[in-house]
Amino acid sequence: MFSEKIENVSNFVGKKTLAPILGYLRTDYVEKFNVKTYGIENLKEIIDKPHIIFSNHNSLVEGGDDSGTRPDHLFIFNQIYKTTGEKITIVGQIDYEKNPKNKILNDVQEKIILPIKEGFNKSIGDDLIPVRNNPKKLNRNFISDVNEILDLNKRSILIFPQVVGDIDYNPELPFQSGIFHIYKTRLKQELSSVPLIPVYVHGCDSWKPYKNQQIEICFGESFYFPKNVTKNEVEVIMRDKILKLKESTTK
Repeated sequence: MFSEKIENVSNFVGKKTLAPILGYLRTDYVEKFNVKTYGIENLKEIIDKPHIIFSNHNSLVEGGDDSGTRPDHLFIFNQIYKTTGEKITIVGQIDYEKNPKNKILNDVQEKIILPIKEGFNKSIGDDLIPVRNNPKKLNRNFISDVNEILDLNKRSILIFPQVVGDIDYNPELPFQSGIFHIYKTRLKQELSSVPLIPVYVHGCDSWKPYKNQQIEICFGESFYFPKNVTKNEVEVIMRDKILKLKESTTK
C-alpha cells in the first residue's frame, strides 16, 4: 500500500514537473555548450530500424563522489533527435551499492528513496528505463522493458555499459553484461537481431555551461554481434569500438 501511494504521487509529480524539466535540459540547456559531433551520417539507419546505442560514461570533475547523475546522455539524446527526429530511450541506473555497515541507510534507500526515484522515471514514459544493481531480484523486468521499447514502440535505446565512468574514456574500467543478456534473450525468444551503434563522448564532465567547454560526440557505424558471441567477446567488441572512435577524434 505504501509503495503504491509513493508511485501514484511520483507519477503525478513527474508528469507535472519532470517531463518539462527534462525537455528543457535536452534542448535549451545543451545549446549553451560548444558541441562538436562526428559520424552523424551513421544515425540515419535508426529512422527505419531501432538500434542499441552504447557509450562510455563521463564522470564529473567537481563534487568528489560522483552521484551517477551526469549530463552526457542529454547531449547524445539531443544530437540524435536533431539529426533524425527520433527520440531514444535512456537506460539508466537509479541506485547505488549497498552500504555493508549501515542497514538503516540501506532500508531507507530500498523502501523509500528508490520507489520514489523509480516512480519519477516511469512517469516520464518511454524516455527512461530505470535499472537497479541486483539483476536477480530487482531487474527482473529490465530485459522485457527493453524489448518492448525496441519491438513495440520501435524506439532505439541508449545504454552505458560502464556503470562507473571517467572524465575521458577509460577502456580499463569494467563493462557490465546487460547488452549481452539482451542479445541472448532475444536469441532464445527468436526475436529479430538488433543492430548496435557505438558512441564516444568527451567533455560532459560538468553541468556548468562554460563558454570554452568543448564537448565531442562521435557516432560509429552500425554493426551486429557475430552469431553465438560470448559474454567476454561482447565486452571486447564494445570496448574496442569505443576506443577506435576516441582515437579517430584525437588524431
